[in-house]
Amino acid sequence: MAVTITDSVGYEGTIEEPDWARLQTYAAGRQYGVIGEGDWKVTAGAADREVRIAPGFGFGAGVLDRTTAAASLVLPAPSSDSVWHLIVAHRDWQANTTTFDVINGTSGAAAIPTRQATPGTLDDQPIALVRVQAGQSQVAEIRDLRVWGGYGGAVASDDLVRQYLTQLGTNITIAGIAWRRDLNSLGNPVWVKVRPMQGGQLEALTNNAAQASPGSDLPIIAFAVAEAVPAGSMLHIHADIEIYIPPADKDMAGFLRIYRGDTLLAQRRWHSQGRRGRFTYPSVEVNLPITQDIPTGTTFRFAVSTDPLSGANVDLWHGFLSWGVS
Repeated sequence: MAVTITDSVGYEGTIEEPDWARLQTYAAGRQYGVIGEGDWKVTAGAADREVRIAPGFGFGAGVLDRTTAAASLVLPAPSSDSVWHLIVAHRDWQANTTTFDVINGTSGAAAIPTRQATPGTLDDQPIALVRVQAGQSQVAEIRDLRVWGGYGGAVASDDLVRQYLTQLGTNITIAGIAWRRDLNSLGNPVWVKVRPMQGGQLEALTNNAAQASPGSDLPIIAFAVAEAVPAGSMLHIHADIEIYIPPADKDMAGFLRIYRGDTLLAQRRWHSQGRRGRFTYPSVEVNLPITQDIPTGTTFRFAVSTDPLSGANVDLWHGFLSWGVS
């Protein structure tokens, strides 16, 4: 049986300045939400198939509701298997009331059932999805569908919220992962994972820490991408090396190379050109359009090669690499 909320503002003739200020502060720009961490949290009750909704503030479609005591709902018993029920704050602009209510769902995977979604007429704010198992007195599982907000976007704890937060431009962080509601190339609304900027600067080899013998291909610096790089991105890699040529040695040459795994992506020729001592040779760069996703953990490496005909070992003093994704 539905539970009526007795303290609601935002319906016609109900709002005063303090309530309007509170509503705008917490709800401006967002369709649904709760205010405090524990507000309207759904937990299992003591009675058969009972759920309890903690007191607090919630809002939706311009209406701010407050409860000061826990509300109780008893869910229907399934005849077999298990059923997901949606716990909602149901808003009715004809009656100017908000009630906690239950929308009966279906068996199978967790999914938000059809609900009222016409602000200004009838609208259901999802709070939790609860699974009831046949033959069990206590609810079997609770999925938290509450949403919080602040400066710069909203926060939720369960990925299921993306089933009902469908307004274009929505930005939400769920369990540490940021999502944005966007349009794809066909003009259809989709959720896009907002990937953090990847990149960094790496250094290796100081004070004559390595020598490249004639004909060798010596790895200097390697890095692995922490998250998959999506198709459509651009991968940028820049690397250089300081090399020391002893005074008595002949001219030397080789390549600066960048690999993806064992695949050569780019190389640049270097040659001592009669110089001796310590100096930096031309850098090597990669600006690689990504046509297929690069999986997490893919390794890239910078290596220095020396021609087989070089007169002696080449001292490698200082390697430097920077990389990023755009």
